[in-house]
Amino acid sequence: MEFKTAVASPALAASQLFDIVVFAGGTADGLSPLCNNEPKPMLRICNQPMIWYCLYPWYAAGCRTFFVSVNEDSAALQRYLRREFADVEFVFVLVPFTQNEAPSTTCDAVNAYLKHKDSLLPSKLGHARDALLLSCDTLLPGLDPEPFIRNFYCSVASVSVLLFRPLKSARASASAEAKGGGKGHGATFSPKPYTFRYTCTAYEEIDEAVSGAPAANSVEGGEAAADASGPCSYRLHLMCPYEERPEPHISMGFAGRRPNLTFASDTMDAHAYLVRHWALHAIADSAGEGKSVQRDSIPFFARSQHSTVNENQSLFIRPESKIRYNIPKHWLFERDCFVNFLNASPGTALPAEADNLIVCCTIYDERPEQCMRVYRVRTREDYIAVNNEILAANCHLHEANKTLRRSGTGSGFKQPPPPPYQQLRLRPTHKPSHEPMGKKAVDAALGAAPFPLSAMALSSLVRNSAFTVQKKDFVKKITVIHSFLRTAPTCKATIARSIVGNNVTLGPDVHIDNSIILDNAEIGAGAIITNSVIGSSAMVNAGVKVVNCTVGPQCLVESDEADRIICA
Repeated sequence: MEFKTAVASPALAASQLFDIVVFAGGTADGLSPLCNNEPKPMLRICNQPMIWYCLYPWYAAGCRTFFVSVNEDSAALQRYLRREFADVEFVFVLVPFTQNEAPSTTCDAVNAYLKHKDSLLPSKLGHARDALLLSCDTLLPGLDPEPFIRNFYCSVASVSVLLFRPLKSARASASAEAKGGGKGHGATFSPKPYTFRYTCTAYEEIDEAVSGAPAANSVEGGEAAADASGPCSYRLHLMCPYEERPEPHISMGFAGRRPNLTFASDTMDAHAYLVRHWALHAIADSAGEGKSVQRDSIPFFARSQHSTVNENQSLFIRPESKIRYNIPKHWLFERDCFVNFLNASPGTALPAEADNLIVCCTIYDERPEQCMRVYRVRTREDYIAVNNEILAANCHLHEANKTLRRSGTGSGFKQPPPPPYQQLRLRPTHKPSHEPMGKKAVDAALGAAPFPLSAMALSSLVRNSAFTVQKKDFVKKITVIHSFLRTAPTCKATIARSIVGNNVTLGPDVHIDNSIILDNAEIGAGAIITNSVIGSSAMVNAGVKVVNCTVGPQCLVESDEADRIICA
């Protein structure tokens, strides 16, 4: 099999081979109290709801049908999606907050999705297909999904996991300084970087079972071909969160039969899984037991894909017995497949026929010269970090633009260009503006940037018209530095390194520094907001000082607060 065969474009694959199922109805405990009064997918990151950043890479790749699992409070989400993506067909699947007096999980969402598909028969949407399971808090700016899809359909895998390997430098500092002017507000902009949560994995660097050819993922001399050919697919044997205990382990016998086994803890699980139709039903069978797709089902598939042999006890357990589901043979396994196809050295205790459950992964490596990165926004810290990263990157681009104009070395630039796969696709109803950078501009940005170009991936999706590098109105005494303003101040105000949402009321003489003010908030006269997040429709009384706080939606802050989470 030719590994690089164009099995299908993402648009064709999503319309003919698999459904896209977005988990958008669960609780958001890590983002509390910001999501207490509104759905998590509608929480705004800069100028767009989180769900927009989640769907856009797939929309840009040509996908036009999405199954979205929602809860009872989804009216606003449904209206927004139908308005923003007018040419997309959304199928909303209701998954209640609780089932059998227990919180619903993503396994419950898969079960509800399959039942909803049955109700759509005999229409095309009801046909049995594979599915891409995707969390609404997964952001994939600049990522080309085609290698992930191609690797899955060029293999005999039952499950494929999308992993992301950040740069080593990103582990210590994902974003850094952007210079500005003004007394007390033009100092270096050093927001806390986004923290990647790593996953322990064990995979085979050269895997005939996944690639279909012995050297598909390698070049001459045995070196990995990731640098030359982009993302590669490997057989995945183990997967669990890095921070959890007990520590993962694999037997010496298992590792000895797989000489190319690689152990790593430098990749991030993007919570994007391509799953065969039969495996969806196996996941649905575990619904109601409090299990989730990410933490339970996918790692269980990876652990269960090999037969267990114990000569002393005369045990021979196949994957079907482990997962308690009848695994249909893949069409490539119509004839018996021998065990050496799985890159394992045959022994006296090994079965002659290979197991027909295979789990693989596609690893996307972050590159400093490539505008691509993967995020998951699960906590308040994640939310603040991605907003600050957008702000820092855009402010740096604007500063570099001014420098180029002054020096006369170029005509300036706006944003990094979109990936090639996006340049040929349709744009969404309200598309972000992309203006290609010239070579000098790119070199200047990379040379002067305190962070790699990959850190600008998310900011490249944001329209830059609301960014202000530096603005001083001496008549109204307004000072704005390195900020994103959807509501401009009309009277005396000082705003530095902050994001201000739509319809925000700003009283006179407010001071906002390193903060995020969400839509419809009210900030009283003389209030000081520092290193804080003010939720939508929240109110801060006049003269109040708020430092290092998260204020929930519709909350009232009547007195000075510091280092607190303020809920209604």
